[in-house]
Amino acid sequence: MGGGSRFTVNPFPGLVLTSADHTQLVEIADSLVKVKFQEYQEFLNTQKYVDPECWKKYSRDGNTAQYLERTKSNPESKLPALLMVGPLPGSLNENMFGC
Repeated sequence: MGGGSRFTVNPFPGLVLTSADHTQLVEIADSLVKVKFQEYQEFLNTQKYVDPECWKKYSRDGNTAQYLERTKSNPESKLPALLMVGPLPGSLNENMFGC
């Protein structure tokens, strides 16, 4: 993996967790990943259809479109959800870290 050194130094002090806290965070992360994989599988099974009742198109760049989740589709959520559909040029590192 090549790339720049933009994000190689962590500016934050180390996080000290108890064993129980570590276990709980791993369980939360696992459940979030499982939910997102299920959502992705549903997206593939619906011929990559984005429901306009649930998602509002936010922007488009080439073949990639971004959508914001409509509040009425998930009223319990206090955080906005973003859905990106389409190919992204470059490597994962380039897209995640801007390398």
